[in-house]
Amino acid sequence: MWNNNYREWDDLRNLFVQGATGSKIIVTTRKESVSQMMGSGAINVAILSSTDSWALFKRHSLENRDPPKEYPELEEVGKQIADKCKGLPLALKALAGSLCYKSEVDERTDVLRSEIWEQTLNDVLPTLMLSYNVLIELY
Repeated sequence: MWNNNYREWDDLRNLFVQGATGSKIIVTTRKESVSQMMGSGAINVAILSSTDSWALFKRHSLENRDPPKEYPELEEVGKQIADKCKGLPLALKALAGSLCYKSEVDERTDVLRSEIWEQTLNDVLPTLMLSYNVLIELY
């Protein structure tokens, strides 16, 4: 992609280079060519284990609270949603954050059973699309 739009990438990169002294910009990408184009070192984030995925999901979806005792299945549904994120930290955090204010089991079960998990959305991860849709419902 960036070969076809080199000038546009160069213009974008120049904006980052001209930032204020001491400022930092983090570029996240799944493409090594983008990191090379930005002239920065790449840090490869590994896929999270199931345990770490649940810990990250729980931290952001329940604000580090334990699931309410009256809804023990809330934890099980949360773990299943976390597993569907396939260890991708951004997907886990985005979806968990959008579910933070949805504490009813049925609301989370609807997300778990959503058909969007099975779709390919023009290279957009279904998890991120789900989090976007849930955020729209909040506002």
